[in-house]
Amino acid sequence: MKKLVILGLIAASSLTATAQKSNAAQVIYDELEQNDDVFTLSFNKKMIDAIDTDVEWGDELRYLKGDLEKVQIMLIDDGKDANKMSKYIYNKLDKLGYKLADLPKDGKKGEHENVWLFTNKKGKKFTEAHFLIQDTDGGAILLSVYGDITVTDEKL
Repeated sequence: MKKLVILGLIAASSLTATAQKSNAAQVIYDELEQNDDVFTLSFNKKMIDAIDTDVEWGDELRYLKGDLEKVQIMLIDDGKDANKMSKYIYNKLDKLGYKLADLPKDGKKGEHENVWLFTNKKGKKFTEAHFLIQDTDGGAILLSVYGDITVTDEKL
């Protein structure tokens, strides 16, 4: 009986950990949205149609297909704590297990110097993508996209 209780607790905690990993970045929005220098906005699926588009990724073309469930954006004003908040977001996304993606190089020096993309890519599928963009004036933007998105080299 004791073993069953322990196994049940392990199963419950692993399910909880799995549930927390999905949309784990929400904690960043929850922690920072109360600051005076922060503005947040979100759209849910009722306002967003499915995507079926192509994007230039450096010298290559990528095709995106899928459903968006939610889009969130956080604007951080260029106040005295903006740089600290940007570093916090970068470190928090890393600690939450999101992978930093390599952005394409277009040959322009410094073009992506202050842009980072964190994802939870599984094969060709993404359920989350978080763009952190630090403005040259000191402000920052965190754009988060949630859904079921497939990225391919060829149009499906």
